[in-house]
Amino acid sequence: MRRIREVLRLKHECALPNAQIAAALGIAKGSVANYLAAATAAGLTHSEAQALDDAALNARLHPQRYVYPQFAVPDFGAIHRELRRKGVTLQLLWEEYRAQAQGVPYSRSRFCERYSEFRQLLRRSMRQTHVAGEKLFVDYAGPTVPLIDPSSGEITRAHIFVAVWGASNYTYAEATAAESKADWIAAHVNALTFFGGAPALLVHDYVAGNIIELMCPPPLCGRRRVMPRVVLGGSRACGNMTGYRAFNQSSSGLSSFQTALLRPPAEVAQAGSHARKAAALARSVNSA
Repeated sequence: MRRIREVLRLKHECALPNAQIAAALGIAKGSVANYLAAATAAGLTHSEAQALDDAALNARLHPQRYVYPQFAVPDFGAIHRELRRKGVTLQLLWEEYRAQAQGVPYSRSRFCERYSEFRQLLRRSMRQTHVAGEKLFVDYAGPTVPLIDPSSGEITRAHIFVAVWGASNYTYAEATAAESKADWIAAHVNALTFFGGAPALLVHDYVAGNIIELMCPPPLCGRRRVMPRVVLGGSRACGNMTGYRAFNQSSSGLSSFQTALLRPPAEVAQAGSHARKAAALARSVNSA
């Protein structure tokens, strides 16, 4: 709706031709003509458009699509903001809307359809293009899941590890007892075994407990006399390192170095070797 208001302002207040309006806003000349035609048919000026909210402006411009007098009109702006909160879903917001609607509420399918139309009107930013097989995004989901022991009734919380391919959204999820280093590494091993291969890059968030001592390879970190601290799964890591080596603090020397992160294999068939190395590291962490 902001774009429509800007088209009307440039046309009515600045008296610009359609071609200059299209160049200024980065849209097609045909879109400018369609906006102006709809505004003319509705008898709408720039000052009137500024005084209307988004829902009322839609109703003026597209009465055949947006005017349903018998239905309660949702506040899709507020709904869009609520969806950013953790644990809030469109199903939950529809149920709240239906309970509070002043009039006949939309069905769930129509509510989702209207919200999808609203989202298409929003300006998007930071578009990312993902290459197939390049990035695997890994993290623990925020909410935990309750587990009830049928014999004792004891309730524990399961932490959900999620791995998602950037290009296809193909997803692996696993419940772990905690978010320890052993759980974090074992979940990676299981995810890569499930996928049957490894990505070129693992993209992960900061996991507070997964801190290990390591020695950075000189090509990446330069010569160091002090062993740096690095977080597995966070921006505190020493660069975008793959294939660096970690060691067990209880060992007396550097002979127990083991691979901590996986190098991307040349072919999918090499994934088994990486999985075995990561499993060895998981056993080393468990014995620490």
